[in-house]
Amino acid sequence: MADVSVDIEMRYYHLVFERLDYQVPNRTTLHGESEALDLQDDEYIGIDVNVLYDPHHHIFMIQRNRSSLGPSGIESFLRTIISDYHHDFNDEFNLAIVSDELAKKRTFNQSAYRKLHVKVAGLKANGLVEKLRSKSGVAGGVGTVEITFNLDTPRNAKIDEDFAKSILEKFY
Repeated sequence: MADVSVDIEMRYYHLVFERLDYQVPNRTTLHGESEALDLQDDEYIGIDVNVLYDPHHHIFMIQRNRSSLGPSGIESFLRTIISDYHHDFNDEFNLAIVSDELAKKRTFNQSAYRKLHVKVAGLKANGLVEKLRSKSGVAGGVGTVEITFNLDTPRNAKIDEDFAKSILEKFY
């Protein structure tokens, strides 16, 4: 966490999280003269994500950028802090996503799926790996699961519609 501030008048908290990126970008010119940024061993590229928390309504509003920390990363961080300071923590904390019903309707009305990206956290992630593995497989302590089903060739190929919809119905 990079910063925390409280706006007493507006009654919300502003939290800034930073993902520390190991990929060093290049500094370049319009003429294509590129040079990697020179970072020390203990320096990283910080990618911000801003969060507003409304304690009255118990709502986190997350503004994120490409490659920034996502909701599951923020949830994992907060879960760690809560469990470290509250020894009676029952591990039921999660950041529930407020879903867009129109987007959900469009998702289920598709006639073909070329890429299906499933990312689940918290209670929905619990047991997912075990369900996908053989009964003898063990994968305890899993906090998040991210699976991508992707078709790359041929152009008109598609993921089986029944399979795609069964995955969506289970985790959407």
